[in-house]
Amino acid sequence: MCFCVSKRIRKSFPKEFSRAIEINLPVDDSFYSSISKKKKSNKKRIAYLGRLDYSKGADIAYKLFKEINTSPDFKNIETFMYSYPWENDNFSLQLEEELKKDEYIKYIRANIHNQNVEEIDNDLKILIDSVDLFILPYRSLENTVDCPLVPLEINARKKFILTSNLECIKDLKLENIYYNDFFRNEFIISLNLIKKILFNINQSNSILEVGNKYRTSIISEKIIYSFNNFNKNCL
Repeated sequence: MCFCVSKRIRKSFPKEFSRAIEINLPVDDSFYSSISKKKKSNKKRIAYLGRLDYSKGADIAYKLFKEINTSPDFKNIETFMYSYPWENDNFSLQLEEELKKDEYIKYIRANIHNQNVEEIDNDLKILIDSVDLFILPYRSLENTVDCPLVPLEINARKKFILTSNLECIKDLKLENIYYNDFFRNEFIISLNLIKKILFNINQSNSILEVGNKYRTSIISEKIIYSFNNFNKNCL
């Protein structure tokens, strides 16, 4: 039996191989807990969350934030990059150096090597809750098996996302998400689209409820059920 976390991976198996089962990537149940209160501020916070990686479009987010920070229409906007570099990747290291020098974009380097999983998750939940809109301009997700955890964790915290129009992301059917084709074509998106999304967020009286299908407890039940069903068929 083989568990696949995306349709693309599942389709890579021959049709006659019935033991390949599509299972969603799990998100720790704690991410579905109550949302921490955001600090009162007159400014909206837009952020990129993820590794400084070319395939994840970290440079696209960086260029977009530079444009936002120089636009008179976004005086009440803060831009953040919550990230860390590949230690042996020139693209990643060079982008980090540029971020360190930027006086407007707030670059916060993730401290993933000196914390345990629980500490990382707690910090991540507080971080997600502090942001109004996440920009995730993915070029490709094949190096993260088509399904990165970041969009799922953001969705669990009931926050808004603007991301690429990739099939593997659309297949997740997340709430509070906007798609953009331009990311995939290497173009910086229109600032008018950002303004429109922020306006929609302001007009939203309450954040939509999100589904539970990505909870670890739910995924675990599906895996156990699949194993039991498989064993019965083998008898």
